[in-house]
Amino acid sequence: MQSIIVNKLKTKGYRLTVARKAIINIFESNNKPISAEQVNDILIEDSIYINKSTLYREIDFLVIQNLLKPIQLQEKTKRYELVHLHHHHHLICQKCNKIEDFEIKNCIDDVLTKVTSDHNFLISDHILDIYGICSQCQIKKEV
Repeated sequence: MQSIIVNKLKTKGYRLTVARKAIINIFESNNKPISAEQVNDILIEDSIYINKSTLYREIDFLVIQNLLKPIQLQEKTKRYELVHLHHHHHLICQKCNKIEDFEIKNCIDDVLTKVTSDHNFLISDHILDIYGICSQCQIKKEV
C-alpha cells in the first residue's frame, strides 16, 4: 500500500527519488518529531547514503509542500514531524529527551476562544510543549 504522502506528490507530478521515498518512509514510521541528523542516521542504518545538502533540501521540500512541519523545542536542534490531521501537543522528558504526543481538546479550545474574543486576535496555530520527567526516568530514580 502506497503512502498518502507519496500519492499526494505523485498527483502533483513530483518525482519520487529513492532518497525522497526513504525520507518519507522514515517520517511515516516514527511517531515522534525527529531531527535531520536522526533521519540521516536512520538512512545510514538502512544503507542509504545521500548528501546532507540533499537531505536538508528534501526536508525543506516536504515542509514547503505542507507535508512536514518544523518543531522547535527548547533544544537548539530543529525537529520535524508529519502534518497530522489532528492537532496534538508534546510531553518532553528533560532526562532522556523522550517526546510523547498527547491531545487535550476542551480546555485548550476554551482558552483559544477566550483569546480570540477578549483580544480580537485571529489565531493561526498554537503550540503546547510540557517539560518534565517521564515515568521511565522516574522509575530509574533519575529525578
